[in-house]
Amino acid sequence: EMTCPSPGSSENIVSLWLLNDVGDEEDVGVPFHYYDDLHVLGVFPEMAPLAGNTTIHIKLYKADPTSSYSCVFGEKNVDAMLMNDTYIECVTPRWESQGRTT
Repeated sequence: EMTCPSPGSSENIVSLWLLNDVGDEEDVGVPFHYYDDLHVLGVFPEMAPLAGNTTIHIKLYKADPTSSYSCVFGEKNVDAMLMNDTYIECVTPRWESQGRTT
């Protein structure tokens, strides 16, 4: 596994190449997509029962269809479902302690 921080770009799609320490380079063969920063416009509902299982609707400025999303409720991470280019949905987990919700 290799981790590479992506530099900023003014282009939306760029070629991705790998370069080793002796100068060999290889085209990965997959376009790398840049997208605008995630911008949340609204969340509904803003509260849910402690028992969980409530669908939360999150309105985004522009969702990237090539990305996967998740919601983090305190320490609990749940997958989000992309509904269209401006909405994702998450189902709340059962809540057992206090903490930060993002």
